[in-house]
Amino acid sequence: MRAFPAALERLTEQFARLPGIGMKSAQRLAFYVLSLPKDEAQSFAQAILDAQRPFFSGQTAELSPMKLSSLAETLDLHPSTVSRAVRDKYLQCRQGIYPLRYFFSRAVGQQGLSRQAVKQRMLLRFKDEDSSHPLSDQTLCDLLAAEGVFLARRTVAKYRIELGIGSSTARRARNRGK
Repeated sequence: MRAFPAALERLTEQFARLPGIGMKSAQRLAFYVLSLPKDEAQSFAQAILDAQRPFFSGQTAELSPMKLSSLAETLDLHPSTVSRAVRDKYLQCRQGIYPLRYFFSRAVGQQGLSRQAVKQRMLLRFKDEDSSHPLSDQTLCDLLAAEGVFLARRTVAKYRIELGIGSSTARRARNRGK
């Protein structure tokens, strides 16, 4: 029975590293995760693993689109049951610790990429941009459209803000100050 306290300590340390989670919350969360009914936690984790196999195997850093309702159908449960079951639960894998809700997103664009996949592509574009001439939202929108991901400029701006990246004007001003 020594494995449970060791696992509790490891999980607590990992949860405490997440932003906005204090040590007490991390301890409660770790205890809660470890005390879940094994079959329930395993069935959700296995269904997510099956749906996102390329991500977990390291073949891609992009998630496949997956709806909560499709997982509910797979598990033969009501979507509200699945929603409550994945709330405040985390999954640890070699890529890190993720909230279970992270793995659910709708398809975006004609290619059917998930929101996370589109954001990953945007991050790659930002890393490759010329610092003296940062990409505008419209230019980024056009570059994504060339890849088959058609988004409105407002959506590109929204995703950019969610990624914590400033506007092209702010990035240009920041780069001039360096």
